[in-house]
Amino acid sequence: MIRKPDEGNKSTMPHVNELYVVRLYDGFDNLWMDVSGPVPKEEADRIWKEKTDDGKKMTKFDDIDYYAVFPADTRMLYRDKSEGGLGGRDS
Repeated sequence: MIRKPDEGNKSTMPHVNELYVVRLYDGFDNLWMDVSGPVPKEEADRIWKEKTDDGKKMTKFDDIDYYAVFPADTRMLYRDKSEGGLGGRDS
């Protein structure tokens, strides 16, 4: 029997890329923090709007601390100063 490559690989569970997290960027420490768990996009947007006063504050890098929505499988890269990054450690 010949199958199409994706045939039989369908899942009834939501895929991680269909879920989103809301994160807060802490400009002082140069770190991202999750402020939600993995949620559907509509819920992530609702949380983001709540945290940003409907997009009126804390939405961009210039605000120092700001919120953003990412696909749940997005991994944030951290490099401290000893690795050439902006992190808070002075090793």
